[in-house]
Amino acid sequence: MLGLNRGDVAGIWSCNSYSWVPIVYACSKLGIVLCPINQAYKYKELANVLKLAQIKLLFMPGLNSSQDHVNEYHGTTGKPKAACLSQFSLVITNCMHSNSQLVNTLTRFKCTDMFATPFMVSDMLSYLEINRVCLPDLYGITMVGSPVSNELATRIPLVLPRCTGARVRFNAYQIILIARELLTRGFSQMLYYWRDETKTREVIDNNGWYITGDMAIMDEHGYLKICGRINDMIIVGGENVYPQEVEDVLRKHYMVNDAYVSKFNFVDKVIGVPDNKKGEEICAWIRLNQLDHMP
Repeated sequence: MLGLNRGDVAGIWSCNSYSWVPIVYACSKLGIVLCPINQAYKYKELANVLKLAQIKLLFMPGLNSSQDHVNEYHGTTGKPKAACLSQFSLVITNCMHSNSQLVNTLTRFKCTDMFATPFMVSDMLSYLEINRVCLPDLYGITMVGSPVSNELATRIPLVLPRCTGARVRFNAYQIILIARELLTRGFSQMLYYWRDETKTREVIDNNGWYITGDMAIMDEHGYLKICGRINDMIIVGGENVYPQEVEDVLRKHYMVNDAYVSKFNFVDKVIGVPDNKKGEEICAWIRLNQLDHMP
């Protein structure tokens, strides 16, 4: 009746709702590709997604819905890519969440593992501490979407004793102390960029490995640490320098509040400050702490 055929795309631009459930199952049964859209997108960003994903049907809230005020927020600064996911990795995005509902759901269904952003996990931990609530069945948390700070990783087992830490392990792995480019593969990975074979070939190799562009090292305990982006590398007199490593060292100084190594974008590549002798040189911007007594 709606003129949709198998393989067509339907979008959802909405806050979390029970109405999502029949929509998801209906799309799966009919072979319709479902495209969840960030509820915080403004109309210009929405128009870009509709065009990019070639969405033929859009589900959205009705009049006087709770999403009216949400759309006043700004969305992302860059245009998103259309990543196609399998049913194994179906993720329905929602930037609004309720700690009480989340904790009640985890408790009611005795959840043993959960997926969330670091912000949501930090928020949940604060809720558990304030209300003196425990989650005895939860022993695993997978955090995605943004970097995980050392403070958050250390805090988790203090609030949730069964969650002993975040670790990346493989059946067999090599200890890599020199930064290498990180490749990933698994059910949670995207299959390809929607209707963009050229871009897909740039980031996924013939064996299905996703080329992240991140530089990482792995220690003897199986811990993986991201050192920076491969395109952020600065070559100083033939030596590879990663800005994040320099920034980390500078921030350890008690007088430094924050540090940023200057990088210039040039044709999708980051370069350092031009130098006639070394080719590139490092330039750091430093913000000092406001100390009462400077040495």
